[in-house]
Amino acid sequence: MPLIGLFREYSGIEPHFQTKIVNAKKYIQLLKNDIYFFSKLKESKKLKLQYFVNVYFWTFKWINEPQHKFIDKILETDSTLVEKYSENLNAFYYDLYNKKQDIQVSSLEIDENQYFTDRPSFISFNWVTILAISYYSGGVATSILTNWKLYKKPILDFMTKNVWQSVLWEPIIKIFKTLNDYDSKDLSMVASDYTLMNEKDSLKEQYQTFLAKNNTQKISEEQNYDDDQLEKNFLHLYNKIINKPWASFVKGDLITVLMITLQRVKLEANVSLSSIDKMIQSQNLLIKLIGITPAIMILYSTYKFIIKPIIYDAPLSIFTNLINFVRSQVYILTNSSKNVYKEYKILYCKLLNSSKSAAEGNYFVALEELLELGLQHIPKELEIYWIQQIQKILYSEVSKESMVHLIALDSAYAVYFK
Repeated sequence: MPLIGLFREYSGIEPHFQTKIVNAKKYIQLLKNDIYFFSKLKESKKLKLQYFVNVYFWTFKWINEPQHKFIDKILETDSTLVEKYSENLNAFYYDLYNKKQDIQVSSLEIDENQYFTDRPSFISFNWVTILAISYYSGGVATSILTNWKLYKKPILDFMTKNVWQSVLWEPIIKIFKTLNDYDSKDLSMVASDYTLMNEKDSLKEQYQTFLAKNNTQKISEEQNYDDDQLEKNFLHLYNKIINKPWASFVKGDLITVLMITLQRVKLEANVSLSSIDKMIQSQNLLIKLIGITPAIMILYSTYKFIIKPIIYDAPLSIFTNLINFVRSQVYILTNSSKNVYKEYKILYCKLLNSSKSAAEGNYFVALEELLELGLQHIPKELEIYWIQQIQKILYSEVSKESMVHLIALDSAYAVYFK
């Protein structure tokens, strides 16, 4: 919103006057952008060299005039024009504010041929760099394609067979089978539960037969006794036989007792091995996870230290640096990297140190620039209050009152420019 919209006499201004005012403001902004660009150019040796190689050398102006003199001349000329048209625009606002009947805008007329900028475009300012990047990128792309054609098969075989299949896929399948107990029927040296049950029944039958044969306690084979009672009776008889080894050997009882004892030892060994086997099976998943951990660490290390730096980080870094370079060039060429807070403070100080009671100076122009700067950076919901505050400053009757409103504006809105 231009400052002219806040004047109470705005409706009486002819449309072609309004057009001239808008054109003058555009021209002033164009000159300020040129001043900003060439000021940056003058401060940086790198930008100076870039401008000379990409732009100034091909104009052949350097034959008659060194580049630094050319830049100084542009800065001087543009600064003079900015001051001239800003004062003319300020004089117009002064006449409008004081309700002058015959307002002239002839001093604001801009010829079409004056809308010329010495700033180069992005392409003309970077065309050598763009060619170099294109040539380098083409060479890199060609090299990558050539190497890919040569080493595609070994790389694919290594990734699919060695890494994917052997290191990752097969261990995962084994873990999955472990979770679903697919290996429970595999061949094993440990006796099954069914075999252990048969051996236990066979040992019980041998106890009963041997005790019934000796008939020391009138035990019959048809009678049922629990396992503990049978074993207790057998051990009692075993002690008697051991105490008479030769007589028992002649009768054959000693050999029978030794065979039964051997069967008992075998059964206990199988039970122990079965318990150990069940304990190992219960921890089978943990054991396989421990076994696959080195493979996972190898894959992670390969990704982190080889694949990620080469395939991901390097192209991303190149792409990021390219974006940052383009952004920096665009900022320089489009006046986008200005310090907003610094610009706000400069306008604020101009308004504090100038007066709207004289046609000379830039009070009204500075107030208009402050108005437009605020509309660009403060929240949308506060724009109406910002405009009202600017209007209070504009129509304050005395300079002291205007200063009070200006300080109030700074206290409320300065935070949005930081």
